[in-house]
Amino acid sequence: MDVGSLIVPNATNYKVFVEKSPRYRFLKLPLNNITGSSVTLTAASQMLEWKLPTSVYNLSKSYISYVATTAVPTANGFNWQNMDVNNIAQNVYFGNGAGMPLCDLNYANNMSVVSLKKDTKYDDYRNNDPQYAIFPCNTTFDKNLTAVANLPNAGNIYGMATGPAYQGVVSYIEPQYVTVAAQDTVLNRYRKVYLSEFKNTILEVDKDLYFGDQQMLLRITTPPCTTKMGWQGTSGTVPLTNAADNLGVTLSNLFLFLAIERNDDLEREVMDSYVKGELKVQVPYTIAFRNASTGTNANIQIQLNESYGRKLQQIVHTAFNATESLNTQYDCANMNASKIKTYQTYVNSKPLQDNIVSCLTANTANVGKDVLQDWDLNSRYCKGSVILNSGVYQLNWFHCDNFIDEDSPTVVPKENINDGIDMKAAGQLLWQIQATTTGNLVHYTFATFSREFLVVPAQGFVWA
Repeated sequence: MDVGSLIVPNATNYKVFVEKSPRYRFLKLPLNNITGSSVTLTAASQMLEWKLPTSVYNLSKSYISYVATTAVPTANGFNWQNMDVNNIAQNVYFGNGAGMPLCDLNYANNMSVVSLKKDTKYDDYRNNDPQYAIFPCNTTFDKNLTAVANLPNAGNIYGMATGPAYQGVVSYIEPQYVTVAAQDTVLNRYRKVYLSEFKNTILEVDKDLYFGDQQMLLRITTPPCTTKMGWQGTSGTVPLTNAADNLGVTLSNLFLFLAIERNDDLEREVMDSYVKGELKVQVPYTIAFRNASTGTNANIQIQLNESYGRKLQQIVHTAFNATESLNTQYDCANMNASKIKTYQTYVNSKPLQDNIVSCLTANTANVGKDVLQDWDLNSRYCKGSVILNSGVYQLNWFHCDNFIDEDSPTVVPKENINDGIDMKAAGQLLWQIQATTTGNLVHYTFATFSREFLVVPAQGFVWA
Protein backbone atom coordinates (compact mmCIF):
# COMPACT_ATOMS: atom_id res chain seq x y z
CA MET A 1 0.00 0.00 0.00
CA ASP A 2 1.37 3.41 -1.02
CA VAL A 3 1.24 5.65 2.02
CA GLY A 4 1.41 9.43 1.51
CA SER A 5 2.39 12.08 3.99
CA LEU A 6 1.44 11.37 7.57
CA ILE A 7 -1.39 13.53 8.96
CA VAL A 8 -0.53 14.50 12.51
CA PRO A 9 -3.47 15.23 14.83
CA ASN A 10 -3.54 18.62 16.53
CA ALA A 11 -3.23 16.95 19.93
CA THR A 12 0.32 15.80 19.13
CA ASN A 13 1.45 18.47 16.71
CA TYR A 14 4.06 20.59 18.50
CA LYS A 15 5.58 22.41 15.54
CA VAL A 16 5.82 26.17 15.89
CA PHE A 17 4.99 28.37 12.92
CA VAL A 18 5.54 32.05 12.30
CA GLU A 19 2.72 33.81 10.46
CA LYS A 20 3.02 37.31 9.06
CA SER A 21 -0.49 38.62 9.49
CA PRO A 22 -1.45 42.22 8.78
CA ARG A 23 -2.50 44.30 11.74
CA TYR A 24 -4.03 47.74 11.35
CA ARG A 25 -4.59 50.84 13.38
CA PHE A 26 -7.07 53.42 12.16
CA LEU A 27 -5.78 56.92 11.62
CA LYS A 28 -8.58 59.48 11.91
CA LEU A 29 -8.22 61.99 9.05
CA PRO A 30 -10.27 65.20 8.73
CA LEU A 31 -11.33 66.76 5.46
CA ASN A 32 -8.54 68.48 3.58
CA ASN A 33 -10.63 70.95 1.57
CA ILE A 34 -13.25 71.95 4.17
CA THR A 35 -12.68 73.33 7.64
CA GLY A 36 -14.37 71.33 10.36
CA SER A 37 -16.11 67.97 10.30
CA SER A 38 -19.53 69.04 8.97
CA VAL A 39 -20.80 70.05 5.56
CA THR A 40 -24.27 71.09 4.44
CA LEU A 41 -25.14 69.65 1.04
CA THR A 42 -27.39 71.39 -1.46
CA ALA A 43 -28.77 70.85 -4.94
CA ALA A 44 -25.20 71.27 -6.21
CA SER A 45 -22.48 68.61 -5.98
CA GLN A 46 -19.88 68.92 -3.22
CA MET A 47 -16.32 67.56 -3.29
CA LEU A 48 -15.01 65.92 -0.12
CA GLU A 49 -11.22 65.52 -0.12
CA TRP A 50 -8.80 63.71 2.17
CA LYS A 51 -5.00 63.96 1.96
CA LEU A 52 -3.36 60.62 2.75
CA PRO A 53 -0.13 60.43 4.76
CA THR A 54 3.17 58.87 3.73
CA SER A 55 2.46 55.47 5.26
CA VAL A 56 1.80 51.86 4.36
CA TYR A 57 -1.98 51.50 4.33
CA ASN A 58 -4.79 49.24 3.15
CA LEU A 59 -7.59 51.08 1.37
CA SER A 60 -10.09 48.21 1.49
CA LYS A 61 -9.96 48.09 5.29
CA SER A 62 -10.41 51.87 5.58
CA TYR A 63 -13.77 53.57 5.99
CA ILE A 64 -15.53 56.93 5.98
CA SER A 65 -17.76 57.59 8.99
CA TYR A 66 -20.47 60.25 9.25
CA VAL A 67 -24.03 61.06 10.25
CA ALA A 68 -26.36 62.16 7.43
CA THR A 69 -29.23 64.34 8.67
CA THR A 70 -32.05 65.15 6.26
CA ALA A 71 -33.78 68.44 7.10
CA VAL A 72 -37.30 68.55 8.56
CA PRO A 73 -39.75 68.08 5.68
CA THR A 74 -42.61 70.34 4.67
CA ALA A 75 -45.45 70.36 7.26
CA ASN A 76 -47.16 66.98 7.67
CA GLY A 77 -44.40 65.35 5.61
CA PHE A 78 -42.21 62.26 5.92
CA ASN A 79 -38.55 61.91 4.98
CA TRP A 80 -37.72 58.81 2.91
CA GLN A 81 -34.36 57.40 1.86
CA ASN A 82 -33.00 54.41 -0.07
CA MET A 83 -30.96 52.20 2.24
CA ASP A 84 -29.31 49.85 -0.28
CA VAL A 85 -27.20 52.39 -2.14
CA ASN A 86 -23.97 54.27 -1.46
CA ASN A 87 -25.68 57.60 -2.02
CA ILE A 88 -22.84 59.83 -0.79
CA ALA A 89 -20.70 59.22 -3.88
CA GLN A 90 -21.46 60.19 -7.45
CA ASN A 91 -17.77 60.19 -8.35
CA VAL A 92 -14.88 58.52 -6.53
CA TYR A 93 -11.28 59.54 -7.23
CA PHE A 94 -8.07 58.11 -5.81
CA GLY A 95 -4.84 59.36 -7.26
CA ASN A 96 -2.16 62.00 -7.01
CA GLY A 97 -2.50 65.74 -6.71
CA ALA A 98 -1.60 66.18 -10.38
CA GLY A 99 -4.86 64.51 -11.37
CA MET A 100 -3.49 61.10 -12.40
CA PRO A 101 -6.02 58.55 -11.09
CA LEU A 102 -5.77 54.97 -9.93
CA CYS A 103 -9.55 55.16 -9.59
CA ASP A 104 -11.90 57.64 -11.27
CA LEU A 105 -15.35 56.11 -11.07
CA ASN A 106 -18.37 58.07 -12.26
CA TYR A 107 -21.93 57.15 -11.26
CA ALA A 108 -20.61 55.18 -8.29
CA ASN A 109 -23.94 55.61 -6.52
CA ASN A 110 -25.93 54.04 -9.36
CA MET A 111 -23.37 51.27 -9.74
CA SER A 112 -23.63 50.43 -6.04
CA VAL A 113 -27.34 49.53 -6.31
CA VAL A 114 -26.30 46.40 -8.21
CA SER A 115 -22.63 45.86 -7.30
CA LEU A 116 -23.11 45.93 -3.52
CA LYS A 117 -25.47 42.97 -3.80
CA LYS A 118 -23.88 41.14 -6.72
CA ASP A 119 -20.30 41.37 -5.45
CA THR A 120 -20.82 41.04 -1.69
CA LYS A 121 -20.70 37.53 -0.29
CA TYR A 122 -23.75 36.57 1.75
CA ASP A 123 -21.57 35.29 4.62
CA ASP A 124 -19.96 38.74 4.87
CA TYR A 125 -23.30 40.51 4.62
CA ARG A 126 -25.46 38.63 7.10
CA ASN A 127 -23.91 40.25 10.20
CA ASN A 128 -24.11 43.80 8.80
CA ASP A 129 -26.08 46.33 10.82
CA PRO A 130 -27.79 49.54 9.62
CA GLN A 131 -24.49 51.45 9.54
CA TYR A 132 -23.64 49.56 6.35
CA ALA A 133 -24.99 50.20 2.87
CA ILE A 134 -26.70 46.82 2.77
CA PHE A 135 -27.99 44.82 5.72
CA PRO A 136 -30.76 42.25 6.35
CA CYS A 137 -34.25 43.72 6.64
CA ASN A 138 -35.11 41.42 9.59
CA THR A 139 -38.81 41.50 8.80
CA THR A 140 -41.27 39.67 6.57
CA PHE A 141 -40.98 40.37 2.86
CA ASP A 142 -44.33 42.18 2.67
CA LYS A 143 -43.16 44.69 5.31
CA ASN A 144 -39.80 45.32 3.63
CA LEU A 145 -40.89 48.40 1.70
CA THR A 146 -39.44 49.27 -1.69
CA ALA A 147 -39.21 52.78 -3.13
CA VAL A 148 -41.21 51.90 -6.23
CA ALA A 149 -44.19 49.67 -6.85
CA ASN A 150 -43.34 46.25 -8.26
CA LEU A 151 -45.69 44.65 -10.73
CA PRO A 152 -45.91 40.92 -10.00
CA ASN A 153 -48.75 39.18 -11.82
CA ALA A 154 -51.22 36.85 -10.13
CA GLY A 155 -49.80 33.43 -9.41
CA ASN A 156 -46.19 34.63 -9.33
CA ILE A 157 -43.69 32.15 -7.92
CA TYR A 158 -42.66 34.43 -5.01
CA GLY A 159 -46.04 34.60 -3.27
CA MET A 160 -46.12 38.38 -3.69
CA ALA A 161 -49.41 40.23 -3.76
CA THR A 162 -50.61 41.13 -7.25
CA GLY A 163 -49.06 44.48 -8.16
CA PRO A 164 -48.60 47.23 -7.61
CA ALA A 165 -46.85 46.13 -4.42
CA TYR A 166 -44.23 48.10 -2.46
CA GLN A 167 -42.54 45.02 -1.04
CA GLY A 168 -39.53 42.74 -1.20
CA VAL A 169 -39.35 39.05 -1.99
CA VAL A 170 -37.54 37.14 0.79
CA SER A 171 -38.38 37.47 4.48
CA TYR A 172 -35.77 38.54 7.04
CA ILE A 173 -32.57 38.08 5.02
CA GLU A 174 -33.24 40.28 1.97
CA PRO A 175 -31.63 43.75 2.12
CA GLN A 176 -33.68 46.57 3.58
CA TYR A 177 -34.54 48.86 0.68
CA VAL A 178 -35.85 52.08 2.25
CA THR A 179 -36.37 53.82 5.55
CA VAL A 180 -38.86 56.50 6.55
CA ALA A 181 -38.70 58.90 9.50
CA ALA A 182 -41.58 59.87 11.74
CA GLN A 183 -43.83 62.67 10.50
CA ASP A 184 -42.34 66.18 10.62
CA THR A 185 -38.92 65.01 11.87
CA VAL A 186 -35.38 64.90 10.55
CA LEU A 187 -34.04 61.60 9.23
CA ASN A 188 -30.70 60.62 10.78
CA ARG A 189 -28.59 57.90 9.25
CA TYR A 190 -25.34 56.77 10.83
CA ARG A 191 -23.01 55.51 8.10
CA LYS A 192 -19.74 53.66 7.94
CA VAL A 193 -18.70 53.48 4.27
CA TYR A 194 -15.90 50.96 3.83
CA LEU A 195 -13.87 51.85 0.75
CA SER A 196 -14.23 48.21 -0.30
CA GLU A 197 -17.87 49.06 -1.09
CA PHE A 198 -16.59 50.66 -4.30
CA LYS A 199 -16.43 47.36 -6.11
CA ASN A 200 -14.09 46.57 -8.98
CA THR A 201 -11.72 49.42 -8.17
CA ILE A 202 -8.39 49.71 -6.35
CA LEU A 203 -10.38 50.71 -3.26
CA GLU A 204 -11.69 47.14 -3.01
CA VAL A 205 -8.23 45.53 -3.31
CA ASP A 206 -7.12 43.99 0.00
CA LYS A 207 -3.43 44.89 -0.27
CA ASP A 208 -0.99 47.08 1.60
CA LEU A 209 0.06 50.02 -0.57
CA TYR A 210 2.86 52.58 -0.34
CA PHE A 211 3.46 55.60 -2.57
CA GLY A 212 6.58 57.08 -1.00
CA ASP A 213 6.61 60.87 -0.97
CA GLN A 214 3.93 61.14 -3.66
CA GLN A 215 0.92 63.09 -2.40
CA MET A 216 -2.15 60.84 -2.70
CA LEU A 217 -5.72 62.10 -2.43
CA LEU A 218 -9.11 60.49 -1.94
CA ARG A 219 -11.97 62.56 -3.33
CA ILE A 220 -15.67 61.83 -3.05
CA THR A 221 -18.01 64.04 -5.08
CA THR A 222 -21.55 63.95 -3.75
CA PRO A 223 -24.63 63.96 -5.98
CA PRO A 224 -27.27 66.69 -5.69
CA CYS A 225 -28.66 65.80 -2.28
CA THR A 226 -32.17 67.07 -2.92
CA THR A 227 -32.74 64.60 -5.77
CA LYS A 228 -30.32 61.70 -5.13
CA MET A 229 -30.14 61.41 -1.32
CA GLY A 230 -33.77 60.82 -0.43
CA TRP A 231 -37.12 62.52 -0.88
CA GLN A 232 -40.17 63.59 1.11
CA GLY A 233 -43.86 62.71 0.85
CA THR A 234 -47.10 62.91 2.78
CA SER A 235 -47.40 59.19 3.58
CA GLY A 236 -45.31 57.06 5.90
CA THR A 237 -46.32 53.85 4.13
CA VAL A 238 -46.59 54.68 0.41
CA PRO A 239 -43.39 56.34 -0.87
CA LEU A 240 -45.01 57.73 -4.03
CA THR A 241 -47.67 59.85 -2.30
CA ASN A 242 -46.96 63.53 -3.05
CA ALA A 243 -43.27 62.75 -3.51
CA ALA A 244 -41.09 65.88 -3.60
CA ASP A 245 -37.43 66.84 -3.25
CA ASN A 246 -36.03 66.78 0.26
CA LEU A 247 -35.00 70.08 1.86
CA GLY A 248 -31.29 69.37 2.23
CA VAL A 249 -28.82 67.03 3.93
CA THR A 250 -26.04 67.77 6.44
CA LEU A 251 -23.08 65.45 6.93
CA SER A 252 -21.60 65.72 10.42
CA ASN A 253 -18.74 64.07 12.29
CA LEU A 254 -17.26 63.28 8.87
CA PHE A 255 -13.86 61.55 8.93
CA LEU A 256 -11.78 59.05 6.99
CA PHE A 257 -10.38 56.25 9.13
CA LEU A 258 -7.31 55.03 7.23
CA ALA A 259 -6.09 51.47 7.96
CA ILE A 260 -2.35 51.89 8.68
CA GLU A 261 -0.22 48.73 8.70
CA ARG A 262 1.30 48.22 12.14
CA ASN A 263 3.04 44.88 11.55
CA ASP A 264 6.65 46.08 11.35
CA ASP A 265 7.78 43.14 9.22
CA LEU A 266 5.07 43.67 6.60
CA GLU A 267 5.58 47.43 6.58
CA ARG A 268 9.32 46.95 6.01
CA GLU A 269 8.66 44.40 3.27
CA VAL A 270 6.39 46.79 1.34
CA MET A 271 8.77 49.71 1.70
CA ASP A 272 11.75 47.59 0.60
CA SER A 273 9.84 46.60 -2.54
CA TYR A 274 9.22 50.28 -3.19
CA VAL A 275 12.88 51.24 -2.77
CA LYS A 276 13.94 48.48 -5.18
CA GLY A 277 11.38 49.61 -7.75
CA GLU A 278 9.57 46.28 -7.43
CA LEU A 279 6.24 47.42 -6.00
CA LYS A 280 4.03 46.44 -8.93
CA VAL A 281 0.28 46.02 -8.36
CA GLN A 282 -2.47 44.78 -10.66
CA VAL A 283 -5.84 46.35 -9.92
CA PRO A 284 -9.35 46.49 -11.42
CA TYR A 285 -10.26 49.75 -13.13
CA THR A 286 -13.91 50.44 -13.96
CA ILE A 287 -15.15 52.90 -16.56
CA ALA A 288 -18.78 54.06 -16.40
CA PHE A 289 -21.07 55.12 -19.25
CA ARG A 290 -24.54 56.69 -19.13
CA ASN A 291 -26.92 56.68 -22.10
CA ALA A 292 -30.63 57.41 -22.52
CA SER A 293 -33.06 55.52 -24.73
CA THR A 294 -36.49 56.66 -25.87
CA GLY A 295 -39.46 54.72 -27.14
CA THR A 296 -39.74 50.95 -26.99
CA ASN A 297 -36.41 50.04 -28.58
CA ALA A 298 -32.92 50.62 -27.18
CA ASN A 299 -29.63 50.26 -29.00
CA ILE A 300 -26.74 51.18 -26.69
CA GLN A 301 -23.22 51.09 -28.14
CA ILE A 302 -20.04 51.44 -26.08
CA GLN A 303 -16.68 51.94 -27.81
CA LEU A 304 -13.70 50.57 -25.83
CA ASN A 305 -9.96 50.64 -26.49
CA GLU A 306 -6.57 49.89 -24.93
CA SER A 307 -6.38 53.22 -23.11
CA TYR A 308 -8.92 51.92 -20.58
CA GLY A 309 -6.87 48.87 -19.55
CA ARG A 310 -4.90 45.81 -20.61
CA LYS A 311 -7.61 43.17 -20.28
CA LEU A 312 -11.38 43.64 -20.44
CA GLN A 313 -12.77 41.43 -17.67
CA GLN A 314 -16.48 42.17 -17.53
CA ILE A 315 -19.26 44.51 -18.57
CA VAL A 316 -22.27 45.05 -16.29
CA HIS A 317 -25.30 46.81 -17.75
CA THR A 318 -28.43 47.98 -16.00
CA ALA A 319 -31.42 50.18 -16.84
CA PHE A 320 -32.87 52.86 -14.55
CA ASN A 321 -36.11 54.76 -14.51
CA ALA A 322 -35.98 57.80 -16.79
CA THR A 323 -36.92 59.96 -13.78
CA GLU A 324 -33.80 59.80 -11.61
CA SER A 325 -35.23 61.69 -8.67
CA LEU A 326 -37.88 61.35 -5.95
CA ASN A 327 -38.81 57.74 -5.17
CA THR A 328 -37.48 56.54 -8.56
CA GLN A 329 -33.99 58.02 -8.10
CA TYR A 330 -32.42 54.53 -7.85
CA ASP A 331 -35.05 52.42 -9.58
CA CYS A 332 -33.51 49.62 -11.66
CA ALA A 333 -36.18 47.03 -10.88
CA ASN A 334 -37.34 44.91 -13.81
CA MET A 335 -40.02 42.79 -12.16
CA ASN A 336 -41.86 40.86 -14.87
CA ALA A 337 -40.04 42.81 -17.60
CA SER A 338 -41.35 46.18 -16.39
CA LYS A 339 -38.44 47.98 -18.11
CA ILE A 340 -36.50 45.56 -20.33
CA LYS A 341 -38.67 43.00 -22.11
CA THR A 342 -36.05 41.24 -24.22
CA TYR A 343 -32.42 41.90 -25.11
CA GLN A 344 -29.24 40.58 -26.68
CA THR A 345 -25.64 41.78 -26.34
CA TYR A 346 -22.84 41.86 -28.90
CA VAL A 347 -19.09 42.36 -29.20
CA ASN A 348 -18.02 43.70 -32.58
CA SER A 349 -21.46 42.75 -33.96
CA LYS A 350 -21.10 39.12 -32.81
CA PRO A 351 -23.97 38.05 -30.51
CA LEU A 352 -22.92 36.81 -27.07
CA GLN A 353 -26.16 34.84 -26.54
CA ASP A 354 -27.55 32.22 -28.90
CA ASN A 355 -31.05 33.68 -28.72
CA ILE A 356 -32.87 36.86 -27.76
CA VAL A 357 -33.24 36.83 -23.96
CA SER A 358 -36.69 37.15 -22.33
CA CYS A 359 -37.06 38.86 -18.93
CA LEU A 360 -40.62 37.70 -18.15
CA THR A 361 -41.43 36.23 -14.74
CA ALA A 362 -43.01 32.85 -14.19
CA ASN A 363 -46.69 33.44 -13.35
CA THR A 364 -50.14 32.42 -14.49
CA ALA A 365 -50.20 35.09 -17.20
CA ASN A 366 -46.96 33.82 -18.77
CA VAL A 367 -47.69 30.10 -19.01
CA GLY A 368 -46.24 28.78 -22.25
CA LYS A 369 -43.91 31.77 -22.72
CA ASP A 370 -40.15 32.06 -22.31
CA VAL A 371 -39.55 33.16 -18.70
CA LEU A 372 -36.58 34.06 -16.49
CA GLN A 373 -34.05 33.65 -19.28
CA ASP A 374 -32.16 36.69 -17.98
CA TRP A 375 -31.86 34.98 -14.58
CA ASP A 376 -30.68 31.77 -16.25
CA LEU A 377 -27.80 33.75 -17.77
CA ASN A 378 -26.88 35.86 -14.75
CA SER A 379 -27.55 33.58 -11.78
CA ARG A 380 -23.96 32.26 -12.02
CA TYR A 381 -22.73 35.71 -10.95
CA CYS A 382 -25.04 35.72 -7.94
CA LYS A 383 -24.02 32.44 -6.28
CA GLY A 384 -23.27 33.00 -2.61
CA SER A 385 -24.11 36.69 -2.95
CA VAL A 386 -26.80 38.97 -1.51
CA ILE A 387 -28.95 38.42 -4.61
CA LEU A 388 -30.81 35.51 -3.08
CA ASN A 389 -33.08 34.36 -5.91
CA SER A 390 -34.60 35.46 -9.20
CA GLY A 391 -37.04 37.79 -7.44
CA VAL A 392 -34.31 39.75 -5.66
CA TYR A 393 -32.45 39.80 -8.98
CA GLN A 394 -35.46 41.36 -10.70
CA LEU A 395 -35.65 44.10 -8.05
CA ASN A 396 -31.94 44.82 -8.73
CA TRP A 397 -31.73 43.97 -12.41
CA PHE A 398 -28.54 43.77 -14.44
CA HIS A 399 -26.91 41.84 -17.25
CA CYS A 400 -23.27 40.78 -17.02
CA ASP A 401 -20.95 39.75 -19.85
CA ASN A 402 -17.95 38.15 -18.15
CA PHE A 403 -14.77 37.54 -20.11
CA ILE A 404 -12.77 35.64 -17.49
CA ASP A 405 -13.10 32.01 -16.46
CA GLU A 406 -15.22 32.49 -13.35
CA ASP A 407 -15.68 28.72 -12.87
CA SER A 408 -11.98 27.88 -12.48
CA PRO A 409 -11.21 26.85 -8.87
CA THR A 410 -8.60 29.20 -7.43
CA VAL A 411 -7.61 30.80 -4.14
CA VAL A 412 -5.84 33.62 -5.97
CA PRO A 413 -7.40 37.06 -5.32
CA LYS A 414 -9.50 38.06 -8.30
CA GLU A 415 -7.45 41.21 -8.90
CA ASN A 416 -4.36 39.02 -9.44
CA ILE A 417 -5.95 37.04 -12.28
CA ASN A 418 -4.54 38.09 -15.65
CA ASP A 419 -7.47 37.07 -17.83
CA GLY A 420 -9.98 38.69 -20.15
CA ILE A 421 -10.04 40.15 -23.65
CA ASP A 422 -6.55 41.40 -24.59
CA MET A 423 -7.25 45.00 -25.56
CA LYS A 424 -3.91 45.47 -27.33
CA ALA A 425 -4.71 42.57 -29.63
CA ALA A 426 -8.36 43.57 -29.97
CA GLY A 427 -7.70 47.24 -30.75
CA GLN A 428 -11.06 49.03 -30.94
CA LEU A 429 -13.89 46.99 -29.44
CA LEU A 430 -17.60 47.74 -29.75
CA TRP A 431 -19.93 46.38 -27.05
CA GLN A 432 -23.63 46.68 -27.79
CA ILE A 433 -27.01 45.85 -26.25
CA GLN A 434 -30.21 45.80 -28.29
CA ALA A 435 -33.38 45.65 -26.23
CA THR A 436 -37.13 45.96 -26.47
CA THR A 437 -38.36 48.15 -23.63
CA THR A 438 -41.53 49.50 -22.08
CA GLY A 439 -40.56 53.16 -22.58
CA ASN A 440 -37.88 55.76 -21.90
CA LEU A 441 -34.94 54.56 -19.79
CA VAL A 442 -31.49 55.62 -18.59
CA HIS A 443 -28.83 52.96 -19.19
CA TYR A 444 -25.67 52.58 -17.11
CA THR A 445 -22.82 50.42 -18.38
CA PHE A 446 -19.78 49.59 -16.23
CA ALA A 447 -16.75 48.08 -17.98
CA THR A 448 -14.05 46.62 -15.72
CA PHE A 449 -10.47 46.24 -16.94
CA SER A 450 -7.31 44.95 -15.30
CA ARG A 451 -4.48 47.48 -15.09
CA GLU A 452 -1.02 47.29 -13.55
CA PHE A 453 0.95 50.13 -12.00
CA LEU A 454 4.47 50.42 -10.66
CA VAL A 455 5.43 52.72 -7.78
CA VAL A 456 8.76 54.29 -8.64
CA PRO A 457 10.90 56.23 -6.10
CA ALA A 458 11.14 59.93 -6.92
CA GLN A 459 8.56 59.52 -9.71
CA GLY A 460 5.42 58.30 -8.00
CA PHE A 461 3.36 55.67 -9.76
CA VAL A 462 3.26 54.88 -13.46
CA TRP A 463 0.96 52.61 -15.40
CA ALA A 464 2.83 49.52 -16.56
